[in-house]
Formats: sequence, structure tokens, C-alpha cells
Amino acid sequence: MRIGSGAMALTTRMSTRSQPADERLDYWNERVSGIFPGIVIDGERDLAAEWETCRLGDIVVSVARSDRATIRRWSGPRPPAATDRGKIHLQHSGFSTTVQRGRSAALVAGDLTYCAVDEPYELQISERNEMFVIDFPLSAFRERTTAPALVVDHRAPSAGLLRDFLGSIFRQHWPETIDPEETDALGMTVGHLIGRCFGHVGPQEVAEWSNARRRVLGYVDANLADSSMRTGQIARALSLPPREVQGVFADLATTPTAYIIDRRLSIAAQRLKDSPSTQSMTDLAYELGFADAAHFSRRFKARFGVPPGTFSRHRADG
Repeated sequence: MRIGSGAMALTTRMSTRSQPADERLDYWNERVSGIFPGIVIDGERDLAAEWETCRLGDIVVSVARSDRATIRRWSGPRPPAATDRGKIHLQHSGFSTTVQRGRSAALVAGDLTYCAVDEPYELQISERNEMFVIDFPLSAFRERTTAPALVVDHRAPSAGLLRDFLGSIFRQHWPETIDPEETDALGMTVGHLIGRCFGHVGPQEVAEWSNARRRVLGYVDANLADSSMRTGQIARALSLPPREVQGVFADLATTPTAYIIDRRLSIAAQRLKDSPSTQSMTDLAYELGFADAAHFSRRFKARFGVPPGTFSRHRADG
């Protein structure tokens, strides 16, 4: 937000806190889609969320704080034209999964991944989630960015430095206005750290543990219809020790069973949203690996607050 001649406020903020509880999700969808066209957010109607952002020269850095939600972009109409911008999701607390180009980047605190903003993607975030989102010009990093939905490990020194530096920006007590030269200098530092993060990372150089995580989560997504899917089955199918499979989910602060159920419910909600009047609840339950329609309905209500039939009717009525 520009103030006066040249000077500017460093950060701006928006939040759902001022809205009535049952209107927060709709309000957040309206505000966020106004900034990022093509985005749709699914979550509880009383979603608590906050977005704080600052422009540092050509780089825009934001911190998003939110309850559990699923964010999809370009699941319907595609963007009108390609863009010269890219995005980085850097997990600060909680965990998330970015899905793009058939890959899943599961992030724990300190991990980051690159996201192509003019292609469809899905972002699932945990409760009490806090994530840095960096919008940057691709032209400045063309030779250094990696493919979407690959993880840069939080143990990489450059990733740790970037996370700490971004955190310090939002912790500082900045003056009411700040000179553009200072914001440009901050942006140059962020840009340098981005370059270091991706300068030596490519599809063949992803750490072993990140590769195991990608394989495990990819197997889960491909086999959600299998109601018997358990840790042992995943381990045998991928030739991994069961302890390593369990470790993948432990890194995400969850269990295999909880993660599998959550993925099934997220996909069910999306199906009901996309085709609210054509879905048979019994068929949907079996397609997603639930024991029966009653089991599906109980789980769905526990997650979304209403049975799937009610959820579907609300979507059909608009």
C-alpha cells in the first residue's frame, strides 16, 4: 500500500476474524480469488484464516495462517495466458501437500516447493497451518527453478536461512512507512536465497527421504479405492520397510489411516462439489474405499459438519 511520495507501508493484512462465523468461508473465497483468480477454498464455514503480505521490489512475500482447508486453482477454467511469475510454498508450521503435474510435495516445517501458477494445482493444509508464499519473477531465476511439486529439504542450509529471514521480516516492528530502496534491498536478499535453494536441486537430486515420501503418497492417491490399504500393503508394493512408510506419515504429524481417510474425504467433497446432482452416495463410498455408505456418511459428517447428502444439496442449490 503506497503512502505519500515514494514511501510505502511494508505489510498489509486481511483476515476472517471480523466476519460472522457462518460467513467466513464465503468471505475468504471472495477475497482470495480477487487476488489469485481461479482459486477455490474448501473448509469449515467458520474458517479462521489470515493473510499478511509485503512487496519487496519484484518479489511479493506473504504469510498465510489458516485452519485446515483444501485450496484448488484452475480446476475449472484455465488462465487466459501464461505468466512470467512463479510461486514457492515454504512451510513454517503444520504440514501441507501440494499436488501438481501428477506429483505430490508433502511439506513439513522448513520444507519448500515450487508451484507453477498458470497450471492446475491443489494444496491441502493442516490445522494451525502457517506457510510463507513467495511470488517471484521467473525471468530472474529461469536456470535455477526446478520442476513443480518437488521438495527442497528443510535441512538444506539455504532453506533454513530463507525461512528464518522471512520470519524476521514479519516479526520486525517496521516504521509506518519505509523507503522503496530498503524494500528493494530486502527483495534482493530473498531472491539470492531463492537462487541458493534451487541452484543445486533438480528432479534427480531430490533427497532419498523426500523420494520415499513422494512414492508413498503417490501410491496412496492411486489406490484410494482399495479399502484394505494398510501400512504393510504399501510397504510391500513399494519394496520399502514398514518403518520407513510409517516414518513418512510421522513426518506429516499423522498416521497412515488418518491420512488415507482424509484424502478420501477431500476427494469426495470435490466430487460432490463438481457434480452435486449426479453422485450416488453408495457408489461414491465404494469408489473411495469406504466399507459402506453409512461408514462414509459418518466420516464425512465428522469432517465437514454435515452428511454428504446435505453437503451435495447445498452445492446444487448454490
